[in-house]
Formats: sequence, structure tokens, C-alpha cells
Amino acid sequence: MGFLKRLVLWFAPWLCRWHKGEPAVTYDPEGEATPAYCPECSRMLDTKECARCGKSFIDWESQQHDDIMAGAMVSDGGDVCCAGCYVPEGNADQEGAFDEPDVD
Repeated sequence: MGFLKRLVLWFAPWLCRWHKGEPAVTYDPEGEATPAYCPECSRMLDTKECARCGKSFIDWESQQHDDIMAGAMVSDGGDVCCAGCYVPEGNADQEGAFDEPDVD
């Protein structure tokens, strides 16, 4: 059924409009697509799968985060990070809130 559904959906290119221009992502470190991990803390980023092409893309609308998975955000510097690592500019006192404490 999956193949038949994909074949029918192939004739509906407007279904891919929501991810146009974005690179596909994967959780497989040896996959061909861009890894879907936060570069700061290595949490997995939330993804959505396109019904038409079957590839996964970052879910920019997700705002949840926990110890394993989090929604994607773009820092003020333009870098992709997870919702747990994101610190808005002007909140410098919160910067490093997720870092490990220094032990002397």
C-alpha cells in the first residue's frame, strides 16, 4: 500500500511546498542526508516526514524539548540549535544555563 500511495501522491507536487529549499535530514549518522542533531548538546531535533516524497525535514514549528529530543531554533547568530540550548539575545545572564557546573 505504501508504494501505491506514493505513486498517487507523486502527481501532487504542491504537497512538497512546505519544505521547498530545505535539505532532508536523518538520525542515521552514516545517512546521505544532513544529521538532525543539535550541535551544542547533541539532542535529536524534531522532524516531520513529507507524505509525498517520504523524506524527513526539520519541524520548525515544534517548541517542546526534553533530555533526548527538542524542537529546532535559530540563534541570533544564525546557527541552528535546539529549544533547550536557545538563549535569546539580551538574556546573557541565562547563557550557559545548560552547561555542566565547574568542579574545582
